[in-house]
Amino acid sequence: MNSLIFAALAALVAPTALAQIPAPDTIETRVWFPDSPTREFVVGKHIAAVIGVRNTGDEGFNTTVIQANLALLSEPSGNVMNFTGNSLEMPELQKDEEVTFQYFMPLHPSLPTRSFYLNINLYSQGANADVFFVKQAFNSTIDLIEEPTWIDLQLLGLYAVFAGVIGLVAWGLRDFAVERGLLGSQASTTKNSSRAKSSTVKRKTSNKKAAPADQNEWLAGTIADKVKK
Repeated sequence: MNSLIFAALAALVAPTALAQIPAPDTIETRVWFPDSPTREFVVGKHIAAVIGVRNTGDEGFNTTVIQANLALLSEPSGNVMNFTGNSLEMPELQKDEEVTFQYFMPLHPSLPTRSFYLNINLYSQGANADVFFVKQAFNSTIDLIEEPTWIDLQLLGLYAVFAGVIGLVAWGLRDFAVERGLLGSQASTTKNSSRAKSSTVKRKTSNKKAAPADQNEWLAGTIADKVKK
């Protein structure tokens, strides 16, 4: 029991120092991230890792504690953020036995969006209760990103610029066509239609002016004509 407590405390305080203790090659581990196979994680959320442990040796062992930390790419042995270590209450793994469990690592909202080293260490005990060793289950880069939004403002800006460029090109082509006389036939057709409409309006207007003369002829010989005279 004392060795278990010591292992847990040591894992929480100095995981990189304990990682220097060699672990038996008979402990096989596998780590995958079902929520993000691309290893891209949103700042302020959590990393969900599924960890598998297998015993390929003749002697059994207990995996007692799991702990992880983030490190800079320029300083893999350092610590940017330590994740809380979890005690694992699992039965002893005998030869050819395996176990799978989940480990959640919350990402602090103040972390920058960049690449980090993620180190995940397993602390186990063998037959000797006074001896424990460390297995580095995962040691590779991950990317911390911002939470995606439904509307990408940068993409909308690019679309607006693209639409503006197309508008300028279309306007330039129109001016070029006018200068070359490619739109001359259309312009003359427009002028002819305008003249036709103008003459039609003039005819209607002249007809309206002739209306009073016609009206006098219709009133000739009536009472209204006598009153008018």
